[in-house]
Amino acid sequence: MSRVRVIHAPGDGELAIDSSTSRWQQVGMGVLIVLHHILAFAPMLIVLALYAASWRAEGLIGHWPQPSIDDPWYGMPDDVLYKVLYLSVIPLMMYCIVSGIGFPAFTLVLWHKYPFLWNLVLIAMFVGGLILIMSNPGQRFTWYMD
Repeated sequence: MSRVRVIHAPGDGELAIDSSTSRWQQVGMGVLIVLHHILAFAPMLIVLALYAASWRAEGLIGHWPQPSIDDPWYGMPDDVLYKVLYLSVIPLMMYCIVSGIGFPAFTLVLWHKYPFLWNLVLIAMFVGGLILIMSNPGQRFTWYMD
């Protein structure tokens, strides 16, 4: 009779890996967990990218960029770093739209895979990022869409 080895995750008492799951199922679950974490931080990445582009624009024009005065694309000198930061915001916005659907779905599927407190941290990061986007701090979105 073969022995079944069960490995418990520290702290939560639930099964992390058991011998009945195949290696591919374990890898698939790991990919879902990584994707879930990336989706949780998507709104914060947009805010970070906007502030990074604003920071670089400030270095180029000498003052913090203002909406309706400093054009984010044509008013900036040629700078590769600024263009990369500026152009990275659009894919991140599309990614945030995808995360608006994907993050709640992944949270429902993976709810019991994490400790309760970690689930709350991921949800707080996602909702906090959405609140930051909606509040438009420093009018960064207004400047970017100018």
